[in-house]
Amino acid sequence: KIVKLLRIKSQLVESQPDGEMDYDDLINKIRTSGERHPIIFANIGTTVRGAVDNIAEIQKRIAALGIPREDYYLHADAALSGMILPFVEDPQPFTFADGIDSIGVSGHKMIGSPIPCGIVVAKKANVDRISVEI
Repeated sequence: KIVKLLRIKSQLVESQPDGEMDYDDLINKIRTSGERHPIIFANIGTTVRGAVDNIAEIQKRIAALGIPREDYYLHADAALSGMILPFVEDPQPFTFADGIDSIGVSGHKMIGSPIPCGIVVAKKANVDRISVEI
């Protein structure tokens, strides 16, 4: 939704049969576009299959393209599973320590907010870069 709202150039990345991101397709699309500062949206619990994209694999593949870590942004869309995974044994890595720059979770899907709501948390350094003093 935000990509359309902001009119940001985007590319749809194919998924594997289990719903997880097709990492080869991601890299091919970054390579062919020539984009040196990609913004990647990783799913942390897809709607249909509950698949979780592998944050470490995404970072490894982008590093292999020669794109330094500070030159791309990795957002974790955890609207579906973000409020569940912290409470399961051996959850898939999707935290700031694992390399994401921001995460979005849903307040109404799992924790029961009576009205639809979303929560986005970003690293302070990223927020400070774009903040404006009022």
